[in-house]
Formats: sequence, C-alpha cells, structure tokens
Amino acid sequence: MMLRLFFIFLFASAVNAEETCCVDEDIAIAFFTYTSYSRSWPDSFPFDIDTPNLEFIASSKRRDGLNTTVGWKSGLNPDDARQLLSNALRRDNWIAIPQGEDRRRMYQRGFVPRQPNAVMDNQQFCRNRDGQLTVLSRSTDIGTVVTLAHYDNRGKQDCKEMIAAHTGARRYDSGVIKYLPALTLPKSIETSPFLGSGSGGGGNEAHASISLQTTVSSDNLMTGFDRQMAEQGWRMDANFQGNTVVGRTWLRDVGGLQLTCIVTATSGSDNNVRLRMHLESI
Repeated sequence: MMLRLFFIFLFASAVNAEETCCVDEDIAIAFFTYTSYSRSWPDSFPFDIDTPNLEFIASSKRRDGLNTTVGWKSGLNPDDARQLLSNALRRDNWIAIPQGEDRRRMYQRGFVPRQPNAVMDNQQFCRNRDGQLTVLSRSTDIGTVVTLAHYDNRGKQDCKEMIAAHTGARRYDSGVIKYLPALTLPKSIETSPFLGSGSGGGGNEAHASISLQTTVSSDNLMTGFDRQMAEQGWRMDANFQGNTVVGRTWLRDVGGLQLTCIVTATSGSDNNVRLRMHLESI
C-alpha cells in the first residue's frame, strides 16, 4: 500500500513539474497546478462576466472536467478586487456560502501559513444546482491576481445542501480527516506569495496541499516538518529523495485506527514548491 502511494506521488509530482515549465509567466502565477490553459473564456462556465478593473488572463481546466478556473489581474488590492468580483456574482443571483467556525478549523490542518489570512482570502458561492464558485485573491509579482473556480457537481447538490455542508461540523470532523496533521510553515516563508492551497477528504482518506514560492529548500522544509510530525504523535516509517521530490512516510495508531501519512515537497522552476500530504486508514 505504501509503495503504491509513493509511486502515485512521484507520478503526480513529475506531471506537475512538466506542466508548469513552459507556460507564460502570468498563467504560471495565476494557476500553477492546473493542467490545460486557454486565453479564451471557458464554455463550461455557467455564466459570462465582464468586470471593470479586472483584466482577464486565461482559463484553466482540470483533466476530470469538474473544476474550471478563470484568472484576472488587477491594480486593486486583493480585498477590493475580491469584493468587486463577489458583488458581480451576487448581482447574478449567486448566494454567498457562510464560512462556519467548523469550516475555519479546516485551515488549522494541513499546511498552515504563519499569516492568518494567507489562505483564507476567499469567498464561496452557490446557485441552484449550477455548482459552487470560489473567489480567491492574492498579491503576486504581476500585481493582484483574482481567480474564480467553478466546481461542477453535476446537479447532485442544491444551494441549501451546500450551505449546510459548509457550515456544519460533520464534514470536517468525520472520518480520518480529523487526524490530518497541522504543519506550520517556517517564519522565512511568512512574506512569500501563496499560489493556492486546499484540503479535504472523507471516510478513510484525507489530503492537503499548498503551492508557494520560496527560497527555502525542500530538504529544510521537510526537516522542519519532521519535528512537528513527531510532536503530534507520528513515527517515521520511511524517507525518500529524488531530483525534484523529497518525502516521508509516517505512521500513527489512534482511535483504534492504523494511519499512514505521506508528506512530499516537489520543487519546480522559479522557486515554486508544491507541498502535499495524503492520509489514510490502513
């Protein structure tokens, strides 16, 4: 099982490095981890939007087609740019999803930045059965970047169900996700631009990831994580290192469960680093 997960991580890391090496700078900054890019508005989006003070960069689509993202750059600060786009969505009858306290606790798991708002500068929306939108804004080398991600749930949930899922504790405290480690990034990354992050899971698996730009080496990042994992009751089972990927396999017995967690750091071009963890119950 651990060997299978190890090769899955190596394959995903290699694909990610290949996909980001040859794209335009603004696209690499806006999207980084997505797989296909276009300078045109995506046909799969459930609406069109033309907002002053936001300059369209490109759109990006994941391989499974369930996640399409549009990116803009702006001279506004991140808060104002995000609010501008959020107001446009409200005028188009999209409903803001409250960020419940239990949902906010998710940002204390996975890879935790020392800046409290580095990952939380986002707002989520839903509309009928059109899926879910996430507005994310951040400062980058090309100015403020705003992304709008559309998650197509194929009509499986209506807006009321989404709001209940996001504000309740059940989604974030069920299964093994409540055992997802919390790894705080080093102080030296405090002012580095964050390119995107995520965490989630369900049942006997959970995951977290974050993309960032930093001059801290993957080796040094992993060394800092080693201490934190041990403090949280994990014991190292294996470590591995390649030209672009550094990783560890960790074990923990808790709540009658045997848990395995793989933590990796993948180095890309221009000081880009992708951190991932995958937790599962054996």
